[in-house]
Amino acid sequence: MKTEIIELLTIGDKLIAEEIQRILEDKGIYALLESDNPASSFLNTSAGTGTIENISIKINSLDYEKASTVIKDTSYSDLLTK
Repeated sequence: MKTEIIELLTIGDKLIAEEIQRILEDKGIYALLESDNPASSFLNTSAGTGTIENISIKINSLDYEKASTVIKDTSYSDLLTK
């Protein structure tokens, strides 16, 4: 079976995205954070601007069911759209 990197969910809050990433990785699921506006992370950190950024949390397609189950057992379950 061919594996691929797929999107688990998208969120506009980097701190929450990092928390979800940590939760997944604590359960053995590698998660990648990908911004639709990479420059905004730098601008928010260095200049304190309120630049808008959507962050996709991506995982291996083979981990999708496990990741969904992990997230459903947290306060972030409402972020899952699939």
